[in-house]
Amino acid sequence: MVWKLLAGAMLTIAAMGTVAAQPTTDQVRCAQAAATSFRLSGWKTEGGSGYKSHYNRTLGACLIEIEGRSQYGVTKTVSDAVEGRTYAIYMWVAASNKPMMCQLIPSVKEKRDCATEEEYKAFAASLMEQP
Repeated sequence: MVWKLLAGAMLTIAAMGTVAAQPTTDQVRCAQAAATSFRLSGWKTEGGSGYKSHYNRTLGACLIEIEGRSQYGVTKTVSDAVEGRTYAIYMWVAASNKPMMCQLIPSVKEKRDCATEEEYKAFAASLMEQP
């Protein structure tokens, strides 16, 4: 009887280890998909442009946040690196004191404008830091 309980406990612990390891696998796959997405989008890391990836388990999505910089301004986006769905866009032109475009798109049915980079950053952080 004790052996059966011990074996059951060991199986439970092994299963828990597999579940705990799963996000690591998802994060690795996501990092690879994000690198490909960044490269295919035409951005280059030279000149201050870059990206970061995050596998969002809540959404079941591989997210990529791209920040593109040029002499003309800044473009930032959060999107699904695999499916291409856009969650947020921020565009600022150097000659302006307000964003040229700022949109937050939490769902396919909902899109709202934002007025500041801080709004964009808060929304982007909520997606990129969510488990």
